[in-house]
Amino acid sequence: MFELIFEKGNKNFSLNVFCLLRIMMNNSILLTSSDEFVDTNYHLIGSEASEQVSIVYKNIVNVQQKSCNVKVTQATLKECGDVLIRLSNNIIIEIIIDCAADGLEYYRLSDNDNGNNLIVAETVKGQIHFDYTGGRTSQKNDP
Repeated sequence: MFELIFEKGNKNFSLNVFCLLRIMMNNSILLTSSDEFVDTNYHLIGSEASEQVSIVYKNIVNVQQKSCNVKVTQATLKECGDVLIRLSNNIIIEIIIDCAADGLEYYRLSDNDNGNNLIVAETVKGQIHFDYTGGRTSQKNDP
């Protein structure tokens, strides 16, 4: 899972991503959620390897340095459920729904100040379903 934190004024929001995530800048990929399976020499590694062995740790640090104190200029929720977020420094964040098994949660946008979910995207009966109820944050994906 990847957690992206956004602030607006004194409000704090998080976007928890459980599906494919890609972060790009100027047509170069800075980070993908698949990076956790590749080491710093760009060889595939097993899922039991630590985060520090994979390039995901290095790439997260790189993205954090480039994306601090920048603004969201556009956020688009596509009909298929994918999300596109553009930042003021030309970083593009893509959240891509990558399978359609029932009961899977792909991402959730939460208001961290009051614990409410603003959007939860999941599959229900083979269809992408969005819950906009603003209910309390569920613990179903926490270990």
